[in-house]
Amino acid sequence: KNGNVDSRLVACLADVKGWLAASLLRLNDLKTESTVFDTRNPSGSHSAFDSLNPKQCVISLGVKMDANLSMTPQINSVVRCCFYQIRRLSRLRPILKKKHLESVIHAFITSRLDYANALLVRTPVSALNWLQVVQNAAARFLTNT
Repeated sequence: KNGNVDSRLVACLADVKGWLAASLLRLNDLKTESTVFDTRNPSGSHSAFDSLNPKQCVISLGVKMDANLSMTPQINSVVRCCFYQIRRLSRLRPILKKKHLESVIHAFITSRLDYANALLVRTPVSALNWLQVVQNAAARFLTNT
């Protein structure tokens, strides 16, 4: 049965390469990463994608997605980035008025928390709590508490 899935993936990949070729483009196998989201195959390995640098976690439009769709890599990345920005913004606190500081927090923190948050629908609360920790830290930073 897995062979049938692999043959369909190979056919689909051939179609994509054909469409790209017809559009005077090509798929660069050395730069292309792939992952397979397959609940029946938790290892995520399919021979059809061996030539496309298979990964357990790939980035698409700035969102890190792992083969299990746990969204943990994305949440970890957002938390790390937001705390980095809060540390950097702490240098601006003495020279910015509160309304400007609020705008900067929305630009650098809130926008990152909001980006692609629709993908977090079935994420466990324990993972989402980290995003709440960031939001609380940003609020404390803004109110200087």
